Amino acid sequence: MLKDLQQALARLADGPLRAGVAGLLETLGYRSERTSHLSGVAEFLEDFGAVKLLAKQRALFDSWRAVDIVFQVTDDEIAEQTGQAAAFFDSGRIQSFLFLAVELDEDSYNRTHLAETTRAVNRLFPMPALVFYRHGETLTLAVVHRRVHRLDAERDVLERITLVKDIRLANPHRAHLEILADLALPRMREAGVGSFDRLHVEWERALDIEQLNRRFYAELYDWFERAAAQCRFPDDGAGQGCNERHVIRLITRLLFIWFLKEKELVTPELFEEDFARGALQRYEPEGSGYYRAVLQNLFFATLNTAIDRRAFSTRDKRDHRDFNKYRCRALLADPQGFLAMLRGVPFVNGGLFECLDDFEGQREGGRRIDAFTDNPAQYRDLSVPANLFFDAKGLFPLLRRYKFTVEENTPARPRSRPRPRAARPRFREPAGRLQSRDARDGAQGHRLLLYAAAHRRLHGR
Repeated sequence: MLKDLQQALARLADGPLRAGVAGLLETLGYRSERTSHLSGVAEFLEDFGAVKLLAKQRALFDSWRAVDIVFQVTDDEIAEQTGQAAAFFDSGRIQSFLFLAVELDEDSYNRTHLAETTRAVNRLFPMPALVFYRHGETLTLAVVHRRVHRLDAERDVLERITLVKDIRLANPHRAHLEILADLALPRMREAGVGSFDRLHVEWERALDIEQLNRRFYAELYDWFERAAAQCRFPDDGAGQGCNERHVIRLITRLLFIWFLKEKELVTPELFEEDFARGALQRYEPEGSGYYRAVLQNLFFATLNTAIDRRAFSTRDKRDHRDFNKYRCRALLADPQGFLAMLRGVPFVNGGLFECLDDFEGQREGGRRIDAFTDNPAQYRDLSVPANLFFDAKGLFPLLRRYKFTVEENTPARPRSRPRPRAARPRFREPAGRLQSRDARDGAQGHRLLLYAAAHRRLHGR
């Protein structure tokens, strides 16, 4: 399905808006002949009573270049598409979805504008209106959470707006494709959906940030356990749990770097196995060459070093213990090319990437914690296999699956709107806590608190 979704998004890049969104929805299993053709934005606002909105709300539509009603899907269409009898979808409070497609004037909009516009649109309809906004080379899906008013069953309360924001049409992020795939009708049926009320709930569940966060940190903890078992690190002198502390530090550094990569401040090729094969003189999936020559140089000699001071160690007494110098030149196929690749990476002056090795030699009581060194005698204390990062259960594939661009906008006071009595209309953190499993012998599991940069893109801040 991911390939089909990618192709559907590509057709949306320069094709007709309504046909493109309809094609995307059909890929997800939703289609219907219930539609209405509009001549433009003015007709939409007039036909659906936008005059009753406040002036501030009506002004939100000034950014619209075009609008189309893609279609309305009801239980009749669902029954036809699933091969079930019409009764498969029972008559709940929400009896249909309305899909809209909107072309916006500008290339980029902040989340508040899109959220408030979606809220205004949903005040015009008695059913959930799910809006696809095309702006520039990206697409945003907006979904509103509706619930029945606690005191008046004929009114709906419009609560938070969830945005899947800035989906690239030409080259979508895998995580965006995964999110869209989770909304597909076949997956909804597998989840036991049997009514539009439940369908609405399952769409919200698929887009729920807390659900994504829990799943992310569960998978991250599985990787943490694997890495702690397979890696070997120097003794940090802090007692039991040395490997676990090293792995937490590694995860923290890499999550921060991943955030920089998402902001296009770090070259993404650094985290591809093909790059590792070409960059190293000898790439070994079970070896530590990638960690030593690429990641440690990125941590200590790049992110912790001013750009004009970046250079390889001469390995003499002048700088052999200067932890801001690049190491492992002999492991790299093209050392100067590697240095040039990192030239645009910013200097991060915050301590996260400071090498923890002591300046004093080990004979003088100094301790090697990161073991960032050219001394082969100290290599035996450090082993971080490359396959921990690149294989199917590796850290980098895990991070690629999660691009937390689902955003919610929750108002201080939910707004409600009347819902007519008529029958079905014709026409939807940077901090994570990793809790270890208890050991089999009944010992209490240890709790790890991981501080990391947010893995969520910031929009309009």
